[in-house]
Amino acid sequence: MKIQDKVLVVTGAGNGVGRAVALEALRRGARVAGVDISQAGLDETAALAAAGDDLWTRQLDVTDKATRVHNFHQNTLHALRDLLCAAGLEHPGELGPEHILRRVSPTEVRSIGQLYRFLSPGDLLSGKMPVHAVFQQFWAGARTDSFDAPAQVSALRIGKSV
Repeated sequence: MKIQDKVLVVTGAGNGVGRAVALEALRRGARVAGVDISQAGLDETAALAAAGDDLWTRQLDVTDKATRVHNFHQNTLHALRDLLCAAGLEHPGELGPEHILRRVSPTEVRSIGQLYRFLSPGDLLSGKMPVHAVFQQFWAGARTDSFDAPAQVSALRIGKSV
């Protein structure tokens, strides 16, 4: 795998295998964001690397982050439940395009169902190509063996940096 000019996030970068991965990635030309529970360990990794701006470190307790992520997801699910109840729905499966609204002008709101044509199951497989620029441009480049972006999209990404 070519990692030159890529940005890698390395957990445990303050010692052991994490430090070894961070140092090797820097040696191969990657930029590294290293996190560890130990600030002293990160400082030692930084001293060993002497990488300047190519190494960014941050003390982070991953177990603390896991708790925060869990709480965020719980709150998101509670908010979804509240929205569904306010719409008179009992299950997320009942949510449809008619329930999602978009302001199209300062005085007009339309449902997504009014704004976009939705496909029926099997439309793309049967060759029924919707008259929509995205499908017309990108469907021919879609692949069943990969989620990689089509070549024309990848070409647009060249030169963009993180």
